[in-house]
Amino acid sequence: MAEFERVKEGAGRASALVRALGAARFDQPCLLYLGKVALAENRRADAIELLSRALSVARDTSVGFH
Repeated sequence: MAEFERVKEGAGRASALVRALGAARFDQPCLLYLGKVALAENRRADAIELLSRALSVARDTSVGFH
């Protein structure tokens, strides 16, 4: 569980930074990791929301992280 907390902290910080810089394409991996952690923690509604946002960013920016 401590590893999930580190991922949430790091990805959350990175996500805030890329949004502040206006670099939306780099937010996709952050959202992906946060969504995977939410799923592992059995927070399905959060996981769906985060992974849907990651997919939307990937589509909007043509990011090829599959």
